[in-house]
Amino acid sequence: MALVVEDEPEYAAFVVAAFNRFGFHAFAVESAATAIENLECPNSVAVILINLSTERDELDLVNTVTVRWPKIKIILLSAHLRSLRELPPSIFLAKPTSAAAIIGVIEHVTLSMGSDADSPKGGIFH
Repeated sequence: MALVVEDEPEYAAFVVAAFNRFGFHAFAVESAATAIENLECPNSVAVILINLSTERDELDLVNTVTVRWPKIKIILLSAHLRSLRELPPSIFLAKPTSAAAIIGVIEHVTLSMGSDADSPKGGIFH
């Protein structure tokens, strides 16, 4: 399962559709606080894509996910990041970017994890 943290609904719908295209059930939330609430509930989120308007919210969420849920893969889209040194292990995609680049990153991550959207460890494509 994928969690999309995006504060612009039209972009959230696009990213959710991209995850679904590669066999991952996905849902979207609009804030870091709501994302954390969802992650605290027992679920099987295997990957999180973060694209928020404020750099501090993005970095705080990336750091929180890294510490509390280290098995979750993180994709960060940002135009704000000043230094990659601040970023824990994740996939960073600088904005502005293209729809093709976003789809390519999602495809890469989902293929590397497998298509079993109910398993945090992923499965095998059949």
